[in-house]
Amino acid sequence: MISISRLYYGAETGGDSIRYGRPSHGDQQLMHAIPKSAKERRPVTVWNITRTCNLRCIHCYTDSEAKWYPNELTHDIFDFLEREKIDRACFYHLVYSGRGRQMMADDLTHEESRQAMDIILERTDDFHRRGIKKDILTVDNHVDGVYLYLKLREKDPERAEEVRQLLLKGRCSACQWLNACGGALRVRADLVYKDPWAPDPACYLSDEEIGLTEEKKKELAARGEEFQQKNQEK
Repeated sequence: MISISRLYYGAETGGDSIRYGRPSHGDQQLMHAIPKSAKERRPVTVWNITRTCNLRCIHCYTDSEAKWYPNELTHDIFDFLEREKIDRACFYHLVYSGRGRQMMADDLTHEESRQAMDIILERTDDFHRRGIKKDILTVDNHVDGVYLYLKLREKDPERAEEVRQLLLKGRCSACQWLNACGGALRVRADLVYKDPWAPDPACYLSDEEIGLTEEKKKELAARGEEFQQKNQEK
């Protein structure tokens, strides 16, 4: 999950407070507003914004077909978010697993994905310029963070450097298998180390297996990226 609002202009939106029970930046001024338990937190409502679907999942509650329905939302969804005063929105990349090979043909092309990200970044930035607080996220493709960084490098090099420092750190950044696992699960890293780009604490591969040499360890230490591995033994 990539928080466009947080990375693009450093906003504290409160979304992390709802999901994890604490502010993402550890802002003590927000602590009093955070419910003390999951029971006290208000529910998160998932609102489906499209009816079009080519699947026939037996558990699904919607009556949908693979056709265009009237009044379907386009990228004007951002106007909808503003008009209805909706606090946050997640944009999901298509995940093929469990959905059959035919779903791959319905995915966006690489160019369409870039265009979609451009719209998300532009409209999120527009909200920020006008003082409208929205928690905008993308899900299931961490390359969004890299694309955001590249765009920021053109627009705001100083902010881009801050974002670069938020990308994968520690063992994950030096791992020879990074292309295979993609850094695993960012939620675990965030909950254990209070840093969404820290190493996944559930990684059980040895330093030798991931290609982490003593020289690379010194480089990580010089960058302040030493994370104590959690003991998984009971």
